[in-house]
Amino acid sequence: MVVAGRRSLLPGLVRHVLLAAAAVLTASPLAVMALVSLSGDMNPAAAATLSLANYREVFEETAIVTYMLNGAIVSGAILAAQIGVGLPAAYVLAVRRRPWTRPVLALAAAALIMPVQAILIPLYLIVTRLDLTDTLAALVLPSVSSPLALLLFHRAIREAPRSLFDAARLDGLGEAEILVRVVVPVISPVLTAFAIFSVVLHWNDYVWPLVVLTSPEKFTPPMGVVYFSAYETGVNYGPLMAAATLVVAPLVVFFLFAQGLVRRSFAAVMMGGGRG
Repeated sequence: MVVAGRRSLLPGLVRHVLLAAAAVLTASPLAVMALVSLSGDMNPAAAATLSLANYREVFEETAIVTYMLNGAIVSGAILAAQIGVGLPAAYVLAVRRRPWTRPVLALAAAALIMPVQAILIPLYLIVTRLDLTDTLAALVLPSVSSPLALLLFHRAIREAPRSLFDAARLDGLGEAEILVRVVVPVISPVLTAFAIFSVVLHWNDYVWPLVVLTSPEKFTPPMGVVYFSAYETGVNYGPLMAAATLVVAPLVVFFLFAQGLVRRSFAAVMMGGGRG
């Protein structure tokens, strides 16, 4: 029995060891980045002489606050637009099924697998015709419609109990009210997961801003870090890593907050389902 007990513990132990190893590998670059930002040296012995001098240099010699504010505006506007467009469209496709529902979903799936680089030139021509080059609006416009949002929201709404929608209609709610008061709470975990993906993706986007932006005051966080390294510090890795740490920190905070929100949303949905 003792041997059997040890054998039963072995898979769990192996799983925890593998997870711990994966966590260390994932966190190591962040730890090195933070160490270099505080010391300016990649030698672990430099940890004895940590200071905030590199961070002071970043704030004094660069517009890092402006870059991060631009990133927050662009990421927030894109997320709001994607949910505002994708959620009603997904609801209509899921509830009001029509002959063109499957073709629309197929087109969304095809657009999802298309690399962004393949449409950079058409997007740039459109933005140029609209006279939006070198504006934050040029960063938001191409991402207003998200195929991933449409597919995720459609699947989540399709899996929701239809009795919820029928009961809401019997209570006299219109379709817009059902969308806000029934659909959003039910699929809130999916909405939160998509929000994490969208914010991280567009906060870190570098290629498209590089194509349409020319004014430093319009730069987003990744472009700001590159501009900083190219024109201010050169190979001075201390301030460069300090800037990178400042850019990554909001994403870490947002992810931790959203992760807790996802758990609470799932728990609320499960409790609601249990009461029904």
